[in-house]
Formats: sequence, structure tokens, C-alpha cells
Amino acid sequence: MKREARLLKDKALKSLVLAVDHFNRPHDDGRAEAVLILLDHAFEMLLNASSVFNHSNVTISERIDAWLRWVMVTQDMHRVHHSTREEETNSNFGFSFSWWDRVCGTYRDQPALGHLQMNIGLSEYRSPFTLGQLLLLPFQGGARSSVFQPRRQPDKVSPQELQALLGQGKSPLVLDVRNPDEFSGERGHIPGAVLSPLPELDTKISSLTAHRTDAIVTV
Repeated sequence: MKREARLLKDKALKSLVLAVDHFNRPHDDGRAEAVLILLDHAFEMLLNASSVFNHSNVTISERIDAWLRWVMVTQDMHRVHHSTREEETNSNFGFSFSWWDRVCGTYRDQPALGHLQMNIGLSEYRSPFTLGQLLLLPFQGGARSSVFQPRRQPDKVSPQELQALLGQGKSPLVLDVRNPDEFSGERGHIPGAVLSPLPELDTKISSLTAHRTDAIVTV
């Protein structure tokens, strides 16, 4: 953190010296060049300062964070962008001002599993890469493979429709994503439902393949 702050300070001093040098030149273009230099270096310093702030290990209260993110990108807001979930990765792209994501429709308030349970990284790239593999990575896949395409929202099923489906020969898999105490509590659960609490769902996806069914209903 101290190193980044020192680099930003050195950058600001060099920008100021260079701008003053151009401003005092005899030709008329000197002042315009000085302004452009200051604007360019100001953007670079804003980019670096925002990156340091977004990725810093600092805890901000939820109340202050809620107010700050109306203007700037906070640590919690940016962390969602590093989620393994594609719909969360393709959100919160901003690095300084938060309104760009709000305007473009890519703003996401919180991760589905919460910040403590959220997995960070890319689910398809969990193993270390060699230098050669990293250099070839941009050339793999189709031209449209990295384009953001919102996922189709799941269909909603009413209790009556679910009851009718369960009465058929090939019933859907009922996945109960509540907590264990809710599953066995007063409200009970649907007979035959598989308990898989939401925070543990990612780790249990592979075990669901044993249930051979075309439809899955979450409750």
C-alpha cells in the first residue's frame, strides 16, 4: 500500500514538472500541451488509485459502503466482479465511478452466496497455467465465446403445477436449498426432496448427476 502511494506521489510530481516545462515554452502550443499532459496523467493516477482502493484489504461498514457506491466503486462492489459465477463476473465492470454499471445495466448489489461464501476466480480455469498456455489463451475458443450474453431466467412453477408434476411417472428433482433446520422444522419439506443448502450448492453439483431427470425444481 505504501509503495503504491509513493508511486502515485512521484507520478504527480513528474506530471507537474513536465506540464510547467511545456507551459513556459515560447511557442503557442505549449499551454495546450501542458493541459493535455495534466489530463492524461490525472487519468492514470485516478486509475491506479482506484485499483489500489478496490483491491485493498479494508473493511467498510455496510452503511458507509451503501453511500459510497452511489459515486465510487467500493471493495465489496468490485469483489462481485471476481466471482466464479458467470452472471456475477459479467457485472460491476467499473473501476472508479459506479454509475457506469448502473447506466449500462451491469450493476449487481451483492453476490448470490454472500461475500464470505463466494468463490473467486474463473471456474473453467482452476489449474495453474504455464507461460505458453497463457500466451495462447486469447486465441482459443470462438469469436463470440467471450461476449456477455445474459442467461435465460428459469421458469417459475406454482405449487399446484409442482404437485401435478410430482404425480406423473417421471417426477422432477426437487432441490431444497434451505438450511437444515428449516428443512426439518415445523414447515417440513416435500417428500423426496434433496437437501442442498445454497452456500453448499456449488460443491454438490456433481453429486446431483446421480438423479437422472430432465427437470430440477428448487424450493
